[in-house]
Amino acid sequence: MEKEMRRILDETLCEVLEKQAFLFAEETEPGDVPPQTGKMLSARITFAGTFSGTISLYVTETMCCEIAANFLGVDADAPGIATKAPDALKEILNVICGNFLTAAAGDGPVFDLTVPQASEHAGAEWSRVLAIPGIMTYVVDEYAVACHLEMQQ
Repeated sequence: MEKEMRRILDETLCEVLEKQAFLFAEETEPGDVPPQTGKMLSARITFAGTFSGTISLYVTETMCCEIAANFLGVDADAPGIATKAPDALKEILNVICGNFLTAAAGDGPVFDLTVPQASEHAGAEWSRVLAIPGIMTYVVDEYAVACHLEMQQ
């Protein structure tokens, strides 16, 4: 079941990034992720219902700024955009989670979701993230994206 859930999440993540943030993700192996510099932001959301779990999303701060800018229709270097980046990451994860649950369980079941939480990390954390068992990794332009699905029993 978890393998199928990961496949659904993979498709959902790519589709949401494309339709919501105008970013095109290409799946890659963790060892093929280009080296990243600067801060990394992560967001995490938990869901419970027919099945339960947690989705975590990891991206560079620069990519978060691009997501925020695309949401707002401004340039990625617009004044104050960096302050909006964590909220943009939480929102994109919220949309990914909602679409994932609908694709995996259909329209009928009801799930309880936590409010997405965002954290900031040093760029050196990428090596730890890429070593997480079952991590799904992508390249969006030159940016690394990592996503982890942890299903509860």
